[in-house]
Amino acid sequence: MASVWRAWGAASGASGGAWDAGSAAPAVAVTGPSTAPHRAESEPSAAAGLLRRVRRDSEPVSSSARPVDETADVEPAPALYMVLSGVGKLVYMHGDDAAWGGAYTQAGVLHAMLTLFGAREELQHITLAPSLHVAFLSRAPLHVVGVTHCAEARSLVAARLEHVYAAILSLLSAPRLERLFARAPNVDLMGLIGPMAQYVDAAVAAMHASLARALDAVPVRPLEPALREALNAALVRALSGDTPQGVLYVQLWDDDHLLCHAHPRQHTPSPTDLALLHAMARCSASEEDGWAPLCLPHAAPHGFVYVYASRLHADAHAPLFVLVCSDRDGLPACRACRDRVRDARCIATLQGALAQPAPEALAAVPGLRDVAFSSRRRRQCVLPRAMPERRRTLYAHSLQALRGAKACRAPPTDARAPPVAAPLQMVVQRTSHEALLGWRTPAFELCMSASPLLAASGLGELANRVVQHMRTHERAMFATAATF
Repeated sequence: MASVWRAWGAASGASGGAWDAGSAAPAVAVTGPSTAPHRAESEPSAAAGLLRRVRRDSEPVSSSARPVDETADVEPAPALYMVLSGVGKLVYMHGDDAAWGGAYTQAGVLHAMLTLFGAREELQHITLAPSLHVAFLSRAPLHVVGVTHCAEARSLVAARLEHVYAAILSLLSAPRLERLFARAPNVDLMGLIGPMAQYVDAAVAAMHASLARALDAVPVRPLEPALREALNAALVRALSGDTPQGVLYVQLWDDDHLLCHAHPRQHTPSPTDLALLHAMARCSASEEDGWAPLCLPHAAPHGFVYVYASRLHADAHAPLFVLVCSDRDGLPACRACRDRVRDARCIATLQGALAQPAPEALAAVPGLRDVAFSSRRRRQCVLPRAMPERRRTLYAHSLQALRGAKACRAPPTDARAPPVAAPLQMVVQRTSHEALLGWRTPAFELCMSASPLLAASGLGELANRVVQHMRTHERAMFATAATF
């Protein structure tokens, strides 16, 4: 792995588903969409299967799709992602091992479909069967394709495809990508990316394992405010000695959750940039330390910064130290900064805190099953450690309804009823397994689940308790950045 980092550093240095929530009954309640995973009745070949049956967005969904309640315990099939060049050459693919057998055939078929329907900037969604959904996102000179076996929220599908594109772009930078295709439209980008495809795999896997992409926020681990402030102070003090030039971020992570971070004044971190940084850092978690260049889509879209990542201790689950700078030769200085953070007295306290289970938002509110809460101002979120894929899909549909549902006008038989405002502020979904509530305000986004027997008024009361708990413990739940 260390040789991979060195080789890549040298090379770079040299150069959703169709659920329309707005069409629900004119109230806050939105009944559960059919978001459960479905498998095709047969497993056709890639070329024949993709062209067997095509239904565009405007056509109705087949009634043969099973309701979500009937498939509560069915794990969805892995999603397939492909990145194609303008001439149809395969650039990147993420899927299970079986998908690689017909990868080039599938790439050819998908490129033919893209040529047939025409490339557009906005998301294109095609339903090939009740259990097969294809989405295209064109970002010249590349096309990103996602194939899923369950209907997912369009906004989430678009965000995921954008994230895959950003991960590819972070290895090459937009100007370099344009120069490569200008010189040779048939350039082999898959060979150029080479071993760093494992970093893109890590970014895609993390994207699917969390609701953070749907919330467009950074997951944070709750900590005592005094401890987090001490950690912030340790990060800033580490930059007072021998430091690399152009420091952009200094961070500590606990697995997938941010513990604390510091950045320059007048700078606002992007959740996409931080997700890519974390994926790159996790790729080097097995090494003593990692060092690699990265193009950040928001902070440094036209050039490269350098990412240093190291565990504070030999344990595989020890806090992960990440430092981002513009200094190409800053590896020794980054190691010195890590050592200064490692020697801080608050690190021993942090180890004791991480040994305890993380406090969850629902612990203080009896009756809840899980809660996902996002602060829109901070662009940070608090998520449960484990959430079933099915529930994440339902939450994503709720978020889509809250953000972009069109107004639903009253039927002709009841012309006096007013239309539902668009976007909605609160939605309720019910299945035989749970009742889910989504709530969006200018300050936060909230998704929660409870017993299906709970009335809407009871759900609202629980939601108010969660919001009050978050406001009371805001400093513990979210990470305020230190600045330098």
